[in-house]
Amino acid sequence: MPCVNSFRAAVWACTVCLCLLATSCSREDVSPSTREGADGAVHVAEILSQRDAIAASRPTLEAVDATWNLGDTASRVKGYYSGPALQLIDEEMSMGEFGAARSSYFYSPKGNLFAYTEEKESQTGIRTGNVRTERVKLSLLFDESGSLLQGERTVDGARAALTGLESQGVRLHARELELVLQEKLAAPAR
Repeated sequence: MPCVNSFRAAVWACTVCLCLLATSCSREDVSPSTREGADGAVHVAEILSQRDAIAASRPTLEAVDATWNLGDTASRVKGYYSGPALQLIDEEMSMGEFGAARSSYFYSPKGNLFAYTEEKESQTGIRTGNVRTERVKLSLLFDESGSLLQGERTVDGARAALTGLESQGVRLHARELELVLQEKLAAPAR
């Protein structure tokens, strides 16, 4: 297990750095698309339809519960499987006094992450007494190669720019959650 724990620590460190950069950087709105025009709109509509179908199928999928922890951050994780294939991960993350987030990771039949949604409430300035609460919604769609196809971010209900780092942070953390679920599945029943 030492290698797994070292890998977890490295992934978490990268994720934290990316998230810190994402919240501190400001860039123009990013909505990259690998397909232009009507074909791109149809492709996005297909991805959204696939995402919604998987979300609706939760009750028919086999659920596996796990936990993920690092420092004051703890997540309840539920992986949903169709046979051996991971279809969906739901995560409820508590960041202690800094906030909480609910996220969903959607997987294609080939096992590729193709969609991500998040609703997060975070607080800054707690230690200085100048507390500010921020409500963020994030939706990302990925193409077959894992590149960001489309993204949307809102902060306190207003459209906000993507930093360009969200997709990498999401993919890294998704991999971490996949490993936690794999460990849970491989553990002998008690």
